[in-house]
Amino acid sequence: MENDTLFTLIGLGVILCPLLVVPFAFMKTNNYMKEQKSYNSDKFLLLNAMQAVMKEQYGNFSYVLGYYFKSRYESHQYILAFRPGKIIVMPYVMDGDRIIIKSSFPAEISGYKVKPKEVVLFTREGKRKIKITLPKIADSSGDRRSAFPLAIFQEKEVDSFINILNNINT
Repeated sequence: MENDTLFTLIGLGVILCPLLVVPFAFMKTNNYMKEQKSYNSDKFLLLNAMQAVMKEQYGNFSYVLGYYFKSRYESHQYILAFRPGKIIVMPYVMDGDRIIIKSSFPAEISGYKVKPKEVVLFTREGKRKIKITLPKIADSSGDRRSAFPLAIFQEKEVDSFINILNNINT
């Protein structure tokens, strides 16, 4: 009887622990997104990094965050700098509150899909096909080591990018 009670308690613990943790993580993400909507500190962080990288070309481009899933559990973060006629893809990593650009390459867009909450681009990096997703709202919990370290509301930028893509194809 004691053995059954122990296994029952362990089973309940395995089931209930995640159910107790998920609401706290959800609340943390919601609070961080509300903070970003008010203060835009992640967007300023992105724009300051782009100003340092792009130098005199900074004002000629608009910038959006995107990501690419390499596997189910591994994603790569990208910053797209775009203007009519030119798209530059820059993979980045976070080091504390610093954005480090790993490299950059011009993108040849082979196709795209416009969805209600995001745009999916199809491009190549060397021989590898890449499907980059550009969400209109880049969600984050505020953890800089997570898969999605920055939270940015970028609806206007994504919509202007869609207009540029539509003009390329017409």
